[in-house]
Amino acid sequence: MVMLGNNVEKEDAKKLVENAISSGLALNKFKELVSYQGGNINCIENTKLFPKSEYNIEVISEKKGYINSMDTEEIGKISCKLGAGREKKDDQIDYSAGITILKKTGDFIKTGETIALLHTNQKEKADNLIMDYLNSIKLTNSKPENHKLIYEVID
Repeated sequence: MVMLGNNVEKEDAKKLVENAISSGLALNKFKELVSYQGGNINCIENTKLFPKSEYNIEVISEKKGYINSMDTEEIGKISCKLGAGREKKDDQIDYSAGITILKKTGDFIKTGETIALLHTNQKEKADNLIMDYLNSIKLTNSKPENHKLIYEVID
């Protein structure tokens, strides 16, 4: 028997979590947190209410191969430069900016295939960042080894 905090057994805790999700209690708590932070809770029910960027620019692969690795730090910096984050403390965040990653590590991509979408209201920045995105991924001719997302569950 595994006991968790507050003397709750693991199976009982799992049931409590499943009940919080199925009853809507967890969703209501999430809405409460969003509301406390000044967010629009209507966006949770209807994602079409999220702001949309003016430009959705395709990142098109110039080569074919398997994605062996992705420089996620660089991709994060690209997202920042599109407006989704701050480069300087006083920069404004553009909540419509960001990146939709269409291909991930292990995927095979063909020459001319769209591998990502850059969302921004600053087209002049995005055009320069396409090459940065392409340089952030490393292609190989053979499929890379699958890495586990979860290595072990500790009871």
